[in-house]
Amino acid sequence: MVPSGDEAGLSWQEETYALSNIVPQTAELNRGAWVGVESAVRGLADRDGELYVVTGPGYDPDDDRTIGPDRIPVPALTWKAIYDPVSEGTGVYVCLNTTTPQCRVISVAQLTQLVRIDPFPGVPATEKDHVMAMPPIGDSPYAIEHDASARGLLREWAAPKVQKALRELVKVMTAN
Repeated sequence: MVPSGDEAGLSWQEETYALSNIVPQTAELNRGAWVGVESAVRGLADRDGELYVVTGPGYDPDDDRTIGPDRIPVPALTWKAIYDPVSEGTGVYVCLNTTTPQCRVISVAQLTQLVRIDPFPGVPATEKDHVMAMPPIGDSPYAIEHDASARGLLREWAAPKVQKALRELVKVMTAN
């Protein structure tokens, strides 16, 4: 479940669309909160340098939802676990795979109990019990685009005089 935005080149980005790298997500999760989670983790990596990130689905044993002719199981949630070797901290973003997705931050120990997967088996248990300071989940550009209160702002920014001013600003900033 590597996001294409984390890959350096076009050929690597194309690889992220292989069926082995994806799970079914609602459009609301995929274009909303999940983009925000990916953005938050990307920002953390930019700030701290090296991170270990493991991403996966969580299935509800009582939910037999599937999609497509091959009956691909639909996860009840998706998660992204982070280990920061510099701070020796861990944390997990967990999002419900629904049309009104909600996300929270939990410990790796809680994730392990929830999905029965330990994403960092070599990390001491004491580090898995505590949640490091995690960046807030950022707003997705897709979510902003579909937010009624933001549409007016987007229209204002699209106005020709605003676009002209932005072009002039870019010229000034790049002139040297």
